[in-house]
Amino acid sequence: MRLKNQNFTLLIPLKDFSETKSRLSSVLDIKSRKKVTLGMLKIVIDAAKKSNAYNIFLVGTDNSIKELGEIFDVDTLFPKGDHLAHDMDIAASYIKELGDIPIYIPSDLPLLNENDINQVIEFSEYGQKVVLVPSASDGGTNCIAFNVGPGFYCQLGENSFQKHLDECNQNSISYRTIEPRGMLFDLDTVDDLNRLKINYPLIFDSLINSN
Repeated sequence: MRLKNQNFTLLIPLKDFSETKSRLSSVLDIKSRKKVTLGMLKIVIDAAKKSNAYNIFLVGTDNSIKELGEIFDVDTLFPKGDHLAHDMDIAASYIKELGDIPIYIPSDLPLLNENDINQVIEFSEYGQKVVLVPSASDGGTNCIAFNVGPGFYCQLGENSFQKHLDECNQNSISYRTIEPRGMLFDLDTVDDLNRLKINYPLIFDSLINSN
């Protein structure tokens, strides 16, 4: 059920598949990395469709994004920014102009479920607050509920979580940090892959051995 009739739209950015999960190249060839990437994307989209979110967009510049949108039956956006974080800012502003609250969520969260997404929606207080979810491994940011306005811009990569906190504090932006279990683990490195294999062998096998 939607909160106070406010619609939330999930934005899932995707890089060019030729660059996908390059930090796994020492243990997985490009075909296997693409398989893992698509497997995690399916997990994220399945969770998104079961959540209280109103709509889902894949965001990127690679032509394969449109094809993936058709395969997974979700919308696509091509912001044409200078880099991925800029793409997210453009996409978030566009969704806000439509009257919805944008939520950034990565495509590489193999433990994600709909309850994690619903927590973000709930704690945003119907879009009044920025909600930030940290990555457990590198200080990155694994989810943002945007309250788009002056002084807040999307940061991606290592230590981006602290950068977001600094942005909010310096610009008097109301925010909340939460840690939904399925959002904390993002799969980027060989260590992440090994951790998934040890702690969640069924999910690991489904990603590695999927058709």
